[in-house]
Amino acid sequence: MGPSLTAKLEPSPAMYADMGYAKMNDQGNWDDIKIFVAVAEHRSLSQAAKQLNLSQPTVGRRIQALEMALGFSLFTRSPTGYELTESAQHLLPLADQLGSTARQFYLQAQSQKPVTSGRVRIACGETFGRFLTRHAREMSQRHPEISLDIISGFNFVNLEKGEADIAIRNVRPDNPNLFVRQLGQSAYAIYGSQDYVNGDQHALTEQRYHYSRWTTFDGQQGTPPSYIWLKQRVKDAQIGLRCSSSSLLLQAVQQGYGLAPLPCSLAAESPDLVRLTPILEDLQNTLWLVSQRDAHRIPRIQLVARWISDLFELNRTLFAPNQ
Repeated sequence: MGPSLTAKLEPSPAMYADMGYAKMNDQGNWDDIKIFVAVAEHRSLSQAAKQLNLSQPTVGRRIQALEMALGFSLFTRSPTGYELTESAQHLLPLADQLGSTARQFYLQAQSQKPVTSGRVRIACGETFGRFLTRHAREMSQRHPEISLDIISGFNFVNLEKGEADIAIRNVRPDNPNLFVRQLGQSAYAIYGSQDYVNGDQHALTEQRYHYSRWTTFDGQQGTPPSYIWLKQRVKDAQIGLRCSSSSLLLQAVQQGYGLAPLPCSLAAESPDLVRLTPILEDLQNTLWLVSQRDAHRIPRIQLVARWISDLFELNRTLFAPNQ
């Protein structure tokens, strides 16, 4: 067992006050229980802080205060992160249940309000995030009372834990607690800059997979399908540049560094790129709009979900152009 987060001492009332925490009564403090669940899930103060939009020192102080209020340690430190103590392991299922009930209560209460104002968090891949950002001003002009958070990246967000209000996914979830709406197809093709294509005699032929230079993801932030697809077709020696984001990948292709399989919607941002192949059937996928069922009843979330669906419909050929 590693050292506990807390010192072995009997806290004074002043110590609780300094930490912004009143000594726990029979009802407890839901905010601190939520922090406990986040640290248990991520095994990291920094990752829990990021999820909860708090600072890391604040998360550490609140965990320490909760331990003092309970009278025993919740975590020990190990080389791999924060480990639950035996006592905390017994509490975690109850804390998860409490969190689920609290979220359900909040969502049900929000759905009863007729107003559409407030904040809506959308989790999606970077390419779809860029698409939404290009059109966000239109949404703001039509509904200035709504603010949007666009959370992009490869990390999976848990809608049932309230980590986002809406998610755009390329796999249809089968969870009955989730509302799911099909948006449409998202296609990929091979692209290169005109300068690169002019200088590479193989770029326009199938020989590109044997002799051309390529750029791809670095594989550190996850393994998107295009990364796996390319890895199965070209030698490592042909990959001259690896990028951590779609934006960097697009920029590399624009600058003539090499070829890359790109979403057609992303490549459309740069009309100078040359599409070298038909749609890559192996990479084509269906996009789904997903939200927690109770969350989807909230007027502002319904409104944003409808905006996303209408926006995609208007730009359907951007995501899946003709062969």
